Amino acid sequence: MKQTSFILLALLAFPLLAQEAKWTPTTSVRWTWKDPATGFTWTYEILSDNTAKVTGGAVSNHRLDIPDEIAGRPVTVIGSRAFQIDIDKGIRRIDFISLPDSVRVIEPYAFVNTYKENTFNAIKDEFWANCVTTLYLPANLETIGQSAFANWYDLDTVIFPDGLKSIGPDAFLNCKSLISVELPENVTSIEANAFNGCTSLASVIISYSTCAKGLDPKAFSRCDALELIAIKGGPSSLTLYEDQPGFKYPREWRSCSWWISAEFKSQWMMAQMRGAFKGIDISVAYADKWEGFLDQVRDIAERVAKSNRSSRAYEREEIIRRHNNRSSYY
Repeated sequence: MKQTSFILLALLAFPLLAQEAKWTPTTSVRWTWKDPATGFTWTYEILSDNTAKVTGGAVSNHRLDIPDEIAGRPVTVIGSRAFQIDIDKGIRRIDFISLPDSVRVIEPYAFVNTYKENTFNAIKDEFWANCVTTLYLPANLETIGQSAFANWYDLDTVIFPDGLKSIGPDAFLNCKSLISVELPENVTSIEANAFNGCTSLASVIISYSTCAKGLDPKAFSRCDALELIAIKGGPSSLTLYEDQPGFKYPREWRSCSWWISAEFKSQWMMAQMRGAFKGIDISVAYADKWEGFLDQVRDIAERVAKSNRSSRAYEREEIIRRHNNRSSYY
């Protein structure tokens, strides 16, 4: 009887064994790979198209260089919370980041910073936070997930790729140093609070099609420093302060007291001429030199960003100095 039972179990198990022999790893299995060139170890999942989703890895000397390939597979996805900045994850600070151009999706919370602004650890005598100032997003990136870059307090410049399609909710929440946002025309969705709390954000360059297809009215909540909104490809005739067919202006766009509109070949802009942008040459826009106008915006944003970086560096030096002075009394 025992022998019969054993044979019966073996026959039942055979299809399972055969199936396992043909089994292909899926995103439910996490693998580990050591880069022979750098010695760094990365964790990853194998996707159905035989590409890799990186789920964690090495941050060395506050630098994060994600390789183009992992175990011979191109990296196409950055996994959720893969490089979340916090004690439990073991990542205390990132000063430099490099993402491979093969990445198409950055999942929710992939790089979220959980520390408060200017978190200074007296024992380690260093700041724990994300200190990246310029972010070059991958050339093939299409999707930025929820809170992917939330609380990157030092981030003042983001280079978005032309193929980007969607920006999730809270994606750049509380990026308080962000000065200017220039969004590509292919973006069809900017969800609620995508740029919430970007309190230094002074200019937004966006296409009319993006506004009409998927701009959430709360996308730019608490962006109280906005001075200039430039919208490309709109109707030839527009009425300021009123919602246009297909979309509603975010509340922050309505709050400016003095707007100037410039109409040129179905491209138009609204600007409150104050602060850093008060000297911008509107005649360039009237003359239909769109790129010349944008170059002015970019130049001003770059100058402001550099100035703010110096201010932040000084502020942190003061924190360290005060800490060292306190320590000298003990």
